[in-house]
This record gives sequence, C-alpha cells and structure tokens, in this order.
Amino acid sequence: MPLDIGGVATALLGHYGEEPWWWPRLLPEIPREDELLLGGVLCQQSRWERVEQVLLRLQAADLVTWPALAAADPVVLTPMLNGAAYPPTRARLLPQLAAAVLDAGGMPAILAAADPRAALLALPQVGPETADTLLAFTGTSVPVVDAYLRRVLGRLGLVDPTSTYADLRAQLAAMDVGLPWDQFHVLLVEHGIHHCLTGRPLCDVDGHPRRDYAEPRKCVAHCPPCRGCPLSDVCPRRGVVAAG
Repeated sequence: MPLDIGGVATALLGHYGEEPWWWPRLLPEIPREDELLLGGVLCQQSRWERVEQVLLRLQAADLVTWPALAAADPVVLTPMLNGAAYPPTRARLLPQLAAAVLDAGGMPAILAAADPRAALLALPQVGPETADTLLAFTGTSVPVVDAYLRRVLGRLGLVDPTSTYADLRAQLAAMDVGLPWDQFHVLLVEHGIHHCLTGRPLCDVDGHPRRDYAEPRKCVAHCPPCRGCPLSDVCPRRGVVAAG
C-alpha cells in the first residue's frame, strides 16, 4: 500500500471494519449531541470504558440532563465521577457546563450557530479536541487531533507529532483521507488501543485484547486473533520501543 494518509485509512478500515456503535448510545433518554458533549468532556484524560461507568451512574441518579446537572450539588456528584479524571474538579465544573449549555439555548442552537466551533469553545471545559470531536460526530467532517492520531501518524512519518493542535489540524484538513473524519478518528483510536501501543507496538502479533466496554459489540469483531498490525509493512518505526 502507498504510505499516504488515504492508504493508511484504507488499510485500517480493511483490518478493523466499520463500527456504527463505536460511540454507543448509553443514555437514550437524552439527545445524542448532549450525550456526545457530556461523554466527551468526561473522557478528557480518561479511558472511555471508565467514563461509560460514570455515565451509567449519572443515569441511575437522574443526573444526565442539563437542568439536572446545572442544579446538582458537587458533593453529590464527586463520588459518581470516580473513573473520570479529577472527580472533585469535574463535579464543580459540570454544573457550570450545564448552565452554559442552557444559557446558549441547548446543543441544537450551539451546533446551528454561524460558527459552531466558536460556540462550542465558549463552553466551560471544551477545548479544541472536544469541540472538533463534537463537530465530527454530528455531521461536520473535521480532523480530530488527539494522542492516538499523533502517535500513529507520527510513527508513520506522515505528521510531526510535536506540532501544535492548530498546525496539525490545518495540515490534516488539506489531506485526502478518503473517509469521513469521524470514521478515520475511530480507526486511529482502535489502532492505538490494539496495535500501536504507547510503549512497544504489537507489529507482528495479535493485537491487545478487547477492553471492557459497556457496549458488548464494540471492537469485538476485530479483536485477537489477528495477523498483526495492518501497517507494519510500511511503518518506518516497526517494532521500535517509543514513548509516543
């Protein structure tokens, strides 16, 4: 395969396939865009399967709507957020986020704004990665620059992983991926979870075992056994131990 971003996308799609349930609907009682924002904020510096458990605890306590979260007591919220990063801080900031969403007219109004990215970035706890993730998964195909993208494409030599978010986003937006960016983001995350690990990548052996997701279908079809990394033949850092 050619070592370009389109070839990478094709190889990853062939290995992992499509997963329409990759971002599962755990909270059917609220709109998808609300769940995306809530989950995206909680997932900052946290593993997704731990955030799933946080969302399920909030659901059981009827604390997944913006009005309920805006009125929530941080003391009550804190133990529910165990598993997400910095529970006391999150418990203090989540009501602020909920109040800001309500003040802005709700997520439909935010996403329908003249500049939805700017409207998202104006919310507490929403940075560029979270904003772009929300846009990518609500119908606007924009690059999502996260640690997995930096690691996978950086090891392949397709991007400079030390570049700023803004520079990488602009560089990637000019590339022809051949897939919607939300789908490519999913594939890069899966590859970073299963083969392109932070330390020694699993190049010629089965990928890392399936993680314990609440969605039972998630990643089960392509978890071990497999025939190794689908990019190993073109990766210039095949088998190299690295920190990033």
